[in-house]
Amino acid sequence: MIGRTTHTIAHFSDAFWLGGLAAQAPAGDYRVDHEWEIVESGSQSGYRRSGSFIHVPSISTRSNMTQLVPISANELLLAVETAATM
Repeated sequence: MIGRTTHTIAHFSDAFWLGGLAAQAPAGDYRVDHEWEIVESGSQSGYRRSGSFIHVPSISTRSNMTQLVPISANELLLAVETAATM
């Protein structure tokens, strides 16, 4: 199956929680990957998001180890929107 990955940065000005994280994460900029799978239907094709992952710790944190934590794309969107309004 053919797929693709898109990369974004999520900014949090305050500490935040996401369902896939074991603990509250500190404020900062975080790399986020979205995996997409191709969906074919007759003569048309498109992509459907099959997974989202956040890189922990944040970009500015110096660490020898980074974890890719599976997260809900909808939960991430809500958390980013909430952080932007605070």
